[in-house]
Amino acid sequence: MKIKSVEFRGIFSGELSYNDTKAYKVGGCDLGFPLYDEKKDKLYLLFGDTFQENNFKYDWRSNTMCLIKEVTDEGRIIIDYFLNNLENKAYALSEGHHQDGFEMTRIPTGAIAANNNYYFYYFSMNNWKLPPDERMNMGGLVKSSDEGKTWEKVNEVSFLNDLEKESAEKLLNEDNNQKEIENKIDPKSKLNHSFTQVFPKKEGDYAYLFAESGYRNNPLRLGRVKLENIEKYEEYEYLVEFKDGKPIFKKGDEARLLMHNKKTPTICDGFMGEMSVIYNKYLNKYCLFTVTTHPEKDKEDHGLFMYFSDTIYGPYKDYIKICSYDDPRFNIEGMYAPMTHEKLTKEDGKIVYLLLSQWIPLYNPIVMKIEFEEK
Repeated sequence: MKIKSVEFRGIFSGELSYNDTKAYKVGGCDLGFPLYDEKKDKLYLLFGDTFQENNFKYDWRSNTMCLIKEVTDEGRIIIDYFLNNLENKAYALSEGHHQDGFEMTRIPTGAIAANNNYYFYYFSMNNWKLPPDERMNMGGLVKSSDEGKTWEKVNEVSFLNDLEKESAEKLLNEDNNQKEIENKIDPKSKLNHSFTQVFPKKEGDYAYLFAESGYRNNPLRLGRVKLENIEKYEEYEYLVEFKDGKPIFKKGDEARLLMHNKKTPTICDGFMGEMSVIYNKYLNKYCLFTVTTHPEKDKEDHGLFMYFSDTIYGPYKDYIKICSYDDPRFNIEGMYAPMTHEKLTKEDGKIVYLLLSQWIPLYNPIVMKIEFEEK
């Protein structure tokens, strides 16, 4: 397979966007993880740290969410509205404490609709200044039973980064309103460093969990859970080996311990960043998009990659480099978090639109159009 073209199709949010996100006090944001409600055919996007202005000032919210109205033929991803209060201010779904050294923020890592609920996985950031593997408190799960109007933490499903931070234990044992829960959870029972960043993808009766440890610095491992059991931590199972090309999943403490063993198979290597995964009918492949440094090449080979596999469980070894980290066509620095979904494709996936976050000069996602060549 080959890429025919890669094009810039506009800025998704902020004052230079074709979307009037400023009407919801959204001047700067990043990410845009998809959450698709199949029953109502609604596509939402979840964003990370959101500000009223593009300069990281005013009305800091750890996460926000909008409903998508349409994707135009020109490749514009048009919003319908942000979930907001009566003042038309996009609200935080699950607010972080905004306290350096405790919990700076609470960032979505992936979302899914199941069991008549909406869920998103998140990571809790302790301190941006720490080394990557020490920055996180934990990963967790939040749910909404009213189409995103209100959210609550599912404390049972938590993945602690380590046991050294007092902040992690406190965060593990508080509800979404930042009050202590009644039945205390033992942090030792939730130690799972390899699953602090989780992107879920539905396949049959399961949510497959593409996960990494630390912060944008490690290869991917895989877990899964039946959709009906998504709120039950002990029902999560983990890919511990391949036998005759088939994945072997196991549950429990022994399986979680194997996630820390370098001999346990990874499904995609490299210094992985945030990711999104789709099934592309046109290519007949599962496609994983991420910004990374490819492990088989010089570390300067940093950019936006698409890895692909015949199966959802991988391994994702084959790849196409879409563009370099410093590609002059896009005039951005600090690109990360390529977000897409099957609903953001055209012609069965011959054309893929994705949101690509940027740190500077404009803290807002841009929209890219990727078109593949004729078969």
